Amino acid sequence: MLGSDGDGDGVVDGIDNCPSNSNADQLNTDSMFSYSVSSASPPVADAPPGDRTRPVGDAMGDACDADDDNDGISDAVEGTLGVPSPPGPCVSASAPLDPRNHDTDSDGAMDLAECTLGTNPADGALRPSLTACATHLSVTVTTDTDGDGIRDAVEFCGYGSSRTATDTDLDGCEDGLEVASVDTNRVVNSNDLLAVALQFSRTDRLVQDIDKNGIVNSNDLLVVASNFLRVC
Repeated sequence: MLGSDGDGDGVVDGIDNCPSNSNADQLNTDSMFSYSVSSASPPVADAPPGDRTRPVGDAMGDACDADDDNDGISDAVEGTLGVPSPPGPCVSASAPLDPRNHDTDSDGAMDLAECTLGTNPADGALRPSLTACATHLSVTVTTDTDGDGIRDAVEFCGYGSSRTATDTDLDGCEDGLEVASVDTNRVVNSNDLLAVALQFSRTDRLVQDIDKNGIVNSNDLLVVASNFLRVC
């Protein structure tokens, strides 16, 4: 017996990421680490939002997830931002945000962080500095409260992850390991070092810019190296 399929989408309830909402494609934009795609060879230069490891993910499909990108702003609200009258809950947004991209303008800062700190989440030329992120949290730029290898300011502004929990989305993989697995194959190895090294000095590679300081450099290699050969 294959099991019941309550929503009739061809996926049995036991493995359906939205058992009450028909979604044959099982699309899950903010999928957890364990649902990430396998490693590409050679390492990919970059990956779209749904195809890389993320310290903030969930098992719900988009069809039943009120916040598809897990950026802390509901899909319904993101679509209304930037409307002149009224301005909406994020007054700094100049346009509606992408509900399936936690960093709409691809500047390395989460949409929610930009709304919170007053920069425009729809304009890639404007992003909060890590100093501003740290100041908002009343910590220094080097503080790493939970010791997961990601500084508090980066967790808040760059990933939207918890600065007090080492495994924000409870998927069994520490946040630091997830961001260090650049090629998304659940093990940190030479492929990840190569993926970062190949993009050295680039300012437009958000995945390899692990520490979110705006450029791929030795700091990012250090994050990978500190998690070398870790597996989950």
